Amino acid sequence: MRGDDIARELGVEKDDAREAFDGRIAAMTRDGQLMTNRKGQVCVVAKVDLVTGTVQGHPDGFGFLVPDDGGPDFFLPPKEMHKALHGDRATARQVGVDKRNRPEGVIVDVLERANREIVGRIYEDRGIA
Repeated sequence: MRGDDIARELGVEKDDAREAFDGRIAAMTRDGQLMTNRKGQVCVVAKVDLVTGTVQGHPDGFGFLVPDDGGPDFFLPPKEMHKALHGDRATARQVGVDKRNRPEGVIVDVLERANREIVGRIYEDRGIA
């Protein structure tokens, strides 16, 4: 359901109660308990087979999602690591196993970024950056 529909079903109508309700939904989203899908619906992460954890990047481009609940790490191929950086908190879904028989995952959402700033250089050569 959408957040507005949940509030209406629960009878949350007053401004101060609605503000508290929205704050609780936001806190649960930050903690990885809830997520909002593309349709704007609020989903319980445990019910949609998603795992919340911390991303550990490797210098060779791949990484792992270390689940908060202590389950097995998810291997994240280099293509998935384009979505997140080392130390980010994210939710992922298992999509199979890799060549070494490790669970392989895809990042669904980045909950919290570990770095706010990235320092680097950009080069321009013949109009291409």
